[in-house]
Amino acid sequence: MGKKSSSKNAPKKAAKAKKTSAAEKAIKQRKDRHLESVCAEIESLRASNGRIPRGEVARVFNEYKPIYNSLTIDLVKKGLKKYKDKVIVLDTVLISDLTSDTTASSELIPTALPPPSNVGFIPPLEIIAKKGGRPIGATINSSREKEAQVELLINNITAVWDEKITQNKGRMKNNTLDELIREKKLNFSLDDVTISKSLIRQRVRKNKLNSIMHSGTPTPMAPVEKYIVSIMQSMSRLRQPLNVSQGLSLANSLIKGTQWEEAIVEFKKKRRWNPLTSNGERKQVLGQGWYRGFWK
Repeated sequence: MGKKSSSKNAPKKAAKAKKTSAAEKAIKQRKDRHLESVCAEIESLRASNGRIPRGEVARVFNEYKPIYNSLTIDLVKKGLKKYKDKVIVLDTVLISDLTSDTTASSELIPTALPPPSNVGFIPPLEIIAKKGGRPIGATINSSREKEAQVELLINNITAVWDEKITQNKGRMKNNTLDELIREKKLNFSLDDVTISKSLIRQRVRKNKLNSIMHSGTPTPMAPVEKYIVSIMQSMSRLRQPLNVSQGLSLANSLIKGTQWEEAIVEFKKKRRWNPLTSNGERKQVLGQGWYRGFWK
């Protein structure tokens, strides 16, 4: 019996291990991009004699640490050795230039997204050809889509099971729920997913037929964040990434004087946000807390 049980669980374990491996790979790729961005900024500070000014490594590290929680000073030092021989181009364009209308490029920046701002770029001398293979983030996006499909499957099974119990006044034949789960899994093309019968029964008992994933108050910046991501992707393709301060300045400049700024200020005031510093100066609407959540 023990051997049969282990053989049945083998495909489930393999699928779980594959999903875990894909998620870990996506996380590692994101951390590598963060490290490369930090190393690029430090390398741009290297003097003509080949040395980095004293204290600059620690300054840049302290600036990025609140945003990239996994970053350590040892990783930065190893990254500098690794990327020393590579050509790393850092964006030296001011944010005021980024928001100028005179150099706007309609080919690089989509104009159908919410913020009514045209953002221009200063193109580099050379544009490196795109690499082949799967696009960055495709694996984790696929995992999220599958999770959404699994949630829809569970909601559908729960609704049908609740209807059957109501029609039969709670008297059901043996294995009816098993057959229902098997049938719905085939309909949704999710044969490799395990659905617990106790989960379905518990939802029906508590009258929770539909479960909302990631419940919580949505941020007013959600539509604008899609636009900011498109800008950062375009800058990345041009080998001119934005650092933390430039990313925050860009985001604040895009929403300044718009309905998005009003919505965010109102949103933060309801959560006891003080728009003034201890010196009486006005704070930026978007700070490092928002930027940290934006990168997740």
